[in-house]
Amino acid sequence: MRYDLIAVAFVSAALLVSPAGAATILETAVGNTVSATTDGVETRYYFNENGSVSLANSTGLSDIGTWSTSSGNLCMNWAAADAPVCISVSDQQAALGDTVTITGSDGVALDLTFMAGKIPF
Repeated sequence: MRYDLIAVAFVSAALLVSPAGAATILETAVGNTVSATTDGVETRYYFNENGSVSLANSTGLSDIGTWSTSSGNLCMNWAAADAPVCISVSDQQAALGDTVTITGSDGVALDLTFMAGKIPF
């Protein structure tokens, strides 16, 4: 599904805290909303501390699943997907209110906006 590509792009940039206290993309995302827009469709992701994840987009599509990290990889298992999506993560930093441009595994740039709390459509 298309949102799997967005999820892969989103998480291709996340994991450890820097010494200065700034958080990585994943750390900033946990407990907050991350918004990404592709082809005019906004998708909002919410990564819970308990390892669950949800998404909803502006066309009404939604899904739930789980996420986990291991050996520098982030894996997401979506209920509507046939297989987990696992990608390598980095230590790119972000804070609430930031918009960060990342490059997905498909080589396409994607802007992610970090919003405080869980913001539904």
